[in-house]
Amino acid sequence: MLKLDDERKSTVNSIKPVTDYANYNLFQMDIRYEYNLIQIINEISTYNHSEHPILNDQIVSAAIFREAMGIPGKIDFNSFGCTAFKMVDNNTVRMGRNYDFKNDTSCMLVKCHPKGMHSSVAFAALDNIHANHLDNNYEKYACLAAPFICLDGINSAGVSIAVLTLDSEPVFEHDDNKSTIATTLAIRAVLDEADSADHAVRILERYNMYATGGRDYHFFILDADGNCRVVEYIYDDESGNRTFKSIYEVKSYGHKEELQCATNFFINYIDKVAPGKKNGIYGHGKDRYNAVLDIIDKHNNNCGNDEVWEALKASAQLPGDDATSNTQWSVVYENISALNPFSDFNATAQIALKRDFRNKWSYDSLKGIRKL
Repeated sequence: MLKLDDERKSTVNSIKPVTDYANYNLFQMDIRYEYNLIQIINEISTYNHSEHPILNDQIVSAAIFREAMGIPGKIDFNSFGCTAFKMVDNNTVRMGRNYDFKNDTSCMLVKCHPKGMHSSVAFAALDNIHANHLDNNYEKYACLAAPFICLDGINSAGVSIAVLTLDSEPVFEHDDNKSTIATTLAIRAVLDEADSADHAVRILERYNMYATGGRDYHFFILDADGNCRVVEYIYDDESGNRTFKSIYEVKSYGHKEELQCATNFFINYIDKVAPGKKNGIYGHGKDRYNAVLDIIDKHNNNCGNDEVWEALKASAQLPGDDATSNTQWSVVYENISALNPFSDFNATAQIALKRDFRNKWSYDSLKGIRKL
């Protein structure tokens, strides 16, 4: 029988259902144990050496579960599709995010407040840890890994981040002078540490990146001042070498525009991407990208909460066979920095499940969660 310490028991006991749909639902939990992200990073780094790298998803899963609950476990690192974008209204910055994936999943709202770091609220797909229904102890215990499998979130400094899949070969860097981080661990590092979008970029730049799930990804990052960055690992030559790059403006057909949106194609190669096509290694999703920008243009770049939801509806995906079909959740983050960013904060996030935009829930870290 698995033996948990009191903090982990308290964490498991904090799990509560929010919605009551027939099959897949939103749950919430409060992470009350002191996790050690660096321990996980150090463990997986030992398997990545430039001359003989053997790191794989199984090793990452085992390291995460050893930290979370003391025994190895299995995580399915699936293809995280999605759309993410920035909108601003009267100096209020918001990030909209659709999480798209063909397999249906329940969702966990994960509250973290690590000592000496930023508090955060983030969302994890429970199907990735085989815990969709939380009707037995195994599934509940597996949720102890939730801090390390979040796919989007916001912290008390007003920094939000989302991961989005690409169609290129998964990046796997081998600089022996750097530790190695995996896709969802990078999200946790940013949420725990980042004070701004630029700081988030510096955090990611200090690591080798190992892209999990056999897929490639980029990261959309936004802060309370409206600074927006996309981190990509671009092809810098025909040999297939990859280079870390932080992008803050879109260069398209010789023009430079403010970066406001990302879907499932390289922003750096936007000139090579057309709507409604796969576009090879450069990616797809230009139609959703254009749909979001059309709404921003329609409202003269003055977009409040209603306009964010309008864009989320316009870019939501129906179920299908493609990995980036089937919107699982849609969320709006309000990028507000707390007066004391190292304490609990008045984070706000609104969420709808599976394109049911008539029913939304609002999370406020001071007041809890309620139906709108």
